Amino acid sequence: MKRCPQCGGEYAEKARFCPVDGTGLDITPAVAQVIVQSPPPAPAPQRVIEPQPVIEHPKVATPRTASSLRVNKQCAQCGSQYVERMVFCPRDGQRLEHISQPGAIQFFMNPATSGNIAAVSTDADPLIGRTIADHYKLVAKIGQGGMGVVYKAEHVRITRPSAIKILNPEFSGNPEFVARFGREAELASRINHPNAVGIYDVGEDADGLVYIAMEFVDGELLSKILKREGPLPLDRVVSITRQVADALDAAHELDIVHRDMKPDNIMICKRKGKCDWVKVVDFGIAKRAHHGVGYQNLTKRGLVLGTPEYMAPEQLLREPLDIRSDIYSLGLVVYKMLSGKLPFEGPTPQSRMIKK
Repeated sequence: MKRCPQCGGEYAEKARFCPVDGTGLDITPAVAQVIVQSPPPAPAPQRVIEPQPVIEHPKVATPRTASSLRVNKQCAQCGSQYVERMVFCPRDGQRLEHISQPGAIQFFMNPATSGNIAAVSTDADPLIGRTIADHYKLVAKIGQGGMGVVYKAEHVRITRPSAIKILNPEFSGNPEFVARFGREAELASRINHPNAVGIYDVGEDADGLVYIAMEFVDGELLSKILKREGPLPLDRVVSITRQVADALDAAHELDIVHRDMKPDNIMICKRKGKCDWVKVVDFGIAKRAHHGVGYQNLTKRGLVLGTPEYMAPEQLLREPLDIRSDIYSLGLVVYKMLSGKLPFEGPTPQSRMIKK
């Protein structure tokens, strides 16, 4: 268990931030117990402390009947959803925002968020069966991240399967963000390589849903393979690395930086008898390199998009990026494939980032 030094609430070990006030959970109950039991010196004068507003602090625990709870808040950074009483995300400390479609929740171990507890809606998705921009009929939900939800779709005229990413409302409601997202998705659509997922279209439908249509890939994420199998054989690592590097090289030839190279963005599939055919996904947040500091990454309230564990130091510092940032991140992916762990260890993402 962990204790919040600000309000005194107790939380599970996996929580990193207090969901009520956003304070980092650095004091364990064992330490707090020692502090409580230590007898105060009798003659010492009491220090005058200004009165603080009383915060009603509900303790967070896994619900006994998850289907009876409703979620209506979401973290814009990791995409996790929570009940109304939560104010800050326990995983990354971001302030939660209300979502338009609350539903029943269940807690599970999400491999896309390094094994942290997340919550997702179990209600029927209202977008399933809907046709986006008169072209793409959504048939199934296949993923969710900090920026939006990914669906499998079929083109209504040519029945070609596609992957459609719908931006979250907090992003699609920002005109500047939408315009920049469209420009950078259009830029990424110029990448033409067999190891890179192709981008077909980007736009906004009549109801204001901002989407990006991509090649649909039937495969398995490298992150799931690593979680199941652990370190991979050297020849397999070499094959996967070569294909990822080829895809990045095609992007770098166009002066495009991926910015979020990690196992969750590497799809392993079968093609023409080859077991480890690689597809690099999520070039949708790629951008042209060599922009100055004034040309910021796609952000919300200064939040840099990407995964901290695999970010290059300059990306963590929000400095200008170039192709070397992707190469650094790929190096971390290779290390993970060979050893089953990252080179920088620590109890929290913050501590691992400091070691970089």
